Amino acid sequence: MALPSSGVITLSQIQTEFGGVNPSNLSEYYRGGAYVPNSINTATIPTSGTIRTSNFYSTAKSYTQAQVASYMDASLLDTFRWCMGGDASYDVFIGGPYQRYVSSSSFTASYSLSGASITGTTKFTVVVGITGSSASFSSVTVNGSGITVVGQTDYNPGNEMAHRILDCEGDFRNVTSVVTVWNRSGGNSGSWAATMIVPGRWVNSGIGFLGSYSLGANTLSFMTAGGGGDGPLGWITATNGMRYKQTDAWWYNNGGAGAFVNAGSTARTGSMGNCSVYLTALTSMTATN
Repeated sequence: MALPSSGVITLSQIQTEFGGVNPSNLSEYYRGGAYVPNSINTATIPTSGTIRTSNFYSTAKSYTQAQVASYMDASLLDTFRWCMGGDASYDVFIGGPYQRYVSSSSFTASYSLSGASITGTTKFTVVVGITGSSASFSSVTVNGSGITVVGQTDYNPGNEMAHRILDCEGDFRNVTSVVTVWNRSGGNSGSWAATMIVPGRWVNSGIGFLGSYSLGANTLSFMTAGGGGDGPLGWITATNGMRYKQTDAWWYNNGGAGAFVNAGSTARTGSMGNCSVYLTALTSMTATN
């Protein structure tokens, strides 16, 4: 919770917001020091020299959900990675199979997020999706300096789609790669994977097959699509004002992956088109620090 925007601010209030033990003076709370991150929420706090309690008006250690959603809205192409490439464009159309007739596949999604506008975070979420006949995860490894995976959960709704959500500790900007190894039944169909990195610890509140969606303000959604119908092509008309990264892979099971970001104060509803979609909706951020 942000500190007051006016009036008296005490050392105790600053300590509660930013941490520290029995602070004796404000010099412990320079921006970029041990307790105060260098972020858009702390821009009024000096890095050295004179420091006053008034510098702390409306400051906060943690980012809000709206701020993270705004970042993802601007940076979705940087945080979403698709195993067949195409990170520089919104749409990928693939006319041939990927990993056909194999029982195990691997995809390394490389990242370079050091220049992200959100800084000083200690918690982030990784979402991974796979498609393929009887698809199941073998392992997901998040690589980078000071990165620890503290929890992970698999969601397997059907025989062609599966998601894994990983709760991670550390600065998400230090992630260098996410390596996904997955199994599937070898056969005359393709198999694909995708990953997305989101600052903050998020609650997953919308798993399931959906013919339509209803997404609240400042929410993120990650999707894979399985066999039949229009596949992810249906998402092009389903964005309804939201930022999206959409891919499509045509090979029998017509699988693919994509993501929405609904930044702002407006809830969105719409249809996914004629396809089977498995959707992970990140609807509530619990912490960034």
